[in-house]
Amino acid sequence: MPGYGQVKIKKVWKMLDKCLEGYELVKGAHKWIIKHGDREFLDLPLGKHESQSSGNTLVERGQLRALVRTFKIEACANKYFPEIKTKKKSVS
Repeated sequence: MPGYGQVKIKKVWKMLDKCLEGYELVKGAHKWIIKHGDREFLDLPLGKHESQSSGNTLVERGQLRALVRTFKIEACANKYFPEIKTKKKSVS
């Protein structure tokens, strides 16, 4: 890991290619927009200009967890990022 609580965005793209086939990636003004079916995730940073092309933009683990939960791909994503530790909600 490059730093505490962060992952490189190029690893996120690799995970999405395997875990969320058919997703659409749109470059917004300040953030990446990921669309799949009727769901959208709007909170991945673009990063600085030089890091956008290299894939070295850092993503906070909390943002990654939110992405995984949004698209309900916990089982697959945990193979790529076991450290994100998505929690299952308990039913009472």
